[in-house]
Amino acid sequence: MEETGMKEIIKKGKTVDEAVSLALEELGVSRDEVEIDVVSEGNKGIFGIGSKDAEVKVSVICNDCEEGKAAEITKEFLETVLDKLQMNAEVNVTAEDD
Repeated sequence: MEETGMKEIIKKGKTVDEAVSLALEELGVSRDEVEIDVVSEGNKGIFGIGSKDAEVKVSVICNDCEEGKAAEITKEFLETVLDKLQMNAEVNVTAEDD
């Protein structure tokens, strides 16, 4: 396993489907939440000799990235303000559906 970014992973498996399933499981997302790039479809070889695993790069499609980024910036701002005011408080950010 090799991670190439925060929401992206490269996985290998005996088949493309197996590699994708492993990546989805590790990322904790469903197939409709990702973009899949097949790096290698693999090769069964002859009687298993010379076989090569399939390899995929799976990237999470981030529909809420801008909202999440704004929430993180807001949280950091509030924590800084509270710290400057020497107030001991915890800032929690939650997302609510409209």
